[in-house]
Amino acid sequence: RGLTAASDAGYRLMRVQLDSTSLYSDSKTCYAPGARVPVGSPGGCGAGCQFAHTVLDYSSQYLFNQAIATSAAIVGKPDVYPSMGSSAKAWAPRDANSGAEHITFGIKKPVYVTGIVVYETNHPGAVIEVLGRRNENTPWISVWSGAVSPPAGTNQRVNGVVGTAARRWVVPGVKGSRSERLQQFKIVLDTAGVLEHNEIDAVEIHGDDVDGTPLSDFSPACGADNGVGGTYTGDCWRTCGAD
Repeated sequence: RGLTAASDAGYRLMRVQLDSTSLYSDSKTCYAPGARVPVGSPGGCGAGCQFAHTVLDYSSQYLFNQAIATSAAIVGKPDVYPSMGSSAKAWAPRDANSGAEHITFGIKKPVYVTGIVVYETNHPGAVIEVLGRRNENTPWISVWSGAVSPPAGTNQRVNGVVGTAARRWVVPGVKGSRSERLQQFKIVLDTAGVLEHNEIDAVEIHGDDVDGTPLSDFSPACGADNGVGGTYTGDCWRTCGAD
């Protein structure tokens, strides 16, 4: 807006200094009409984000219908969310309300962790700690710990039924180490603190590379129409408009 002496303490001119180097470090920002910027593929969670890639260990796992193992269900993008309820497509410990349980998984590339998102699709809120490490030869580092956090209206039995919910939980206050890139993660649950079977559908790990910039999207090829009779085989892109 225009500045006047009366409304802005006598200042008629203002100088604004921008750090253009910082601006251009954002690979998703449009700087010129017609330029193409990556936006990630539909099967992934975007630049700087990786889903769990492989399960390394677990304290126990629920056998859905007494036959289908659920530990591998934590790998990849959400299969249940935003739906809720018990599913073979989400990991759950073998027994409900049994106390401490955990699942350990790896991601494709180590990162300096900047954020974690957990997709909980049945009786959420039992996660009490997330740990990370570079590999099995390095010690675990706690990147977050806290108390159980069931959403309002859940974790109480009414007429014999315990309310449930599905939530995309952004883990608060993640403190990733800047001295160590992490590739393996352990999610710890207090199943005694949240009634019934607690199920996790997927996990996002957000992080930076060694130069401080977000990693590329590690999701599968998007297969979107590239506008010239084919499909993109890597990240999806969008073309910058005049606005």
